[in-house]
Amino acid sequence: MTRLTQQELDPLGAISAWPLTIGAAVIAVGLAVAATIGHDGQVRSLPIAIVAVAFVVAAGAALVYLTHESTAPFTTERMWIVVALSSTAAVAEFASTAGANDYVTDDFGSVVAGVLILGMAPYRPWSSIIAASLAAAVVLGSIAVATSEYAIISAPAALFAIVGMLPVLALGAASAGYSRRITAEIVRWQRVAARDSLSTEAEVRDGIARSVERRQLVVLGRDVLPFLDSVLERGVVEPADRQTAARLARTLRGVLVAHSDATWLSDLLEPAGQTSVDVELHDPTGAAGAMSADQRSALTALLTRLLATSERVRVEVSRDVVDPVARVTIDARIRSVSMPSARRDLQPFFAVSRSAFAAQDARVLRGVVQAGFDYELR
Repeated sequence: MTRLTQQELDPLGAISAWPLTIGAAVIAVGLAVAATIGHDGQVRSLPIAIVAVAFVVAAGAALVYLTHESTAPFTTERMWIVVALSSTAAVAEFASTAGANDYVTDDFGSVVAGVLILGMAPYRPWSSIIAASLAAAVVLGSIAVATSEYAIISAPAALFAIVGMLPVLALGAASAGYSRRITAEIVRWQRVAARDSLSTEAEVRDGIARSVERRQLVVLGRDVLPFLDSVLERGVVEPADRQTAARLARTLRGVLVAHSDATWLSDLLEPAGQTSVDVELHDPTGAAGAMSADQRSALTALLTRLLATSERVRVEVSRDVVDPVARVTIDARIRSVSMPSARRDLQPFFAVSRSAFAAQDARVLRGVVQAGFDYELR
């Protein structure tokens, strides 16, 4: 689980945690401003001090923007951007007070970096968070050692390094602990849900099998058996009997094919087709059955929302003729609603789908929703 994240396993939960990330960014900026004002007597260069605060603002803004569901996922590269900006802010703060920094403990660099790393908890695996914390701690510890030359308190350089690193390491450990615990709980829950899903799927398959048997019996009892009785009574097979036999064979074959082609996707869309929504499904190869549980859940959530707000929904599932890849394409006409409102409404569902499928393209334009998702065939 060293590579798993809450954003990957539970996209909706990560979306719900985003306001907390905003809070972490606001706190970081507030701490930087308060610390700069608090030791203004130690500031040798006001422009550099302002630049230091500006870097904190940039780091907080980057964290908020790059963790939003519209830009998901929050990759390793994005994490290092935030860490680099916050570390640069600490270096700028050191430069602004060089030669006059009496105390290491009132510098904001380490605390700000730790708070921003804490805001990454729902979006990065715990091992990655630890790596970011250690990298930031090396920079901040080095700054603290350099600051010890001007400090009022006389102490070993190692002690200054520990003081400089401690806040970011403590907050980084808390962030990594949250990431590890939440992913472990989600994985545990998914395993339980998967077991229940398998038992439910077996029941559904049994139900389909019984349904096929009932329809076969209906056809046999209503058409086939009377036909065979009439042939036996006559003792002769006439030309018309051959045509009747062929028709009955096609009927039985149609019952079997109709049920063998039925998938979870058709079960989802068929009830909506009986309402005012114009629903159409094309899945000639049955590729929808190859989707994983997460992909089915993400697509179900999106389609359920579209079925509730649209007047027309078209779904097509096709597979590549060469590579083991399939694509589901959705085309929907939503009812009259403002486009900004429609985009805001569907954005969380697109974010969940983006995490579940290998690739996605989605847009909402002039009342039309068009989306495509790629996935590997298992």
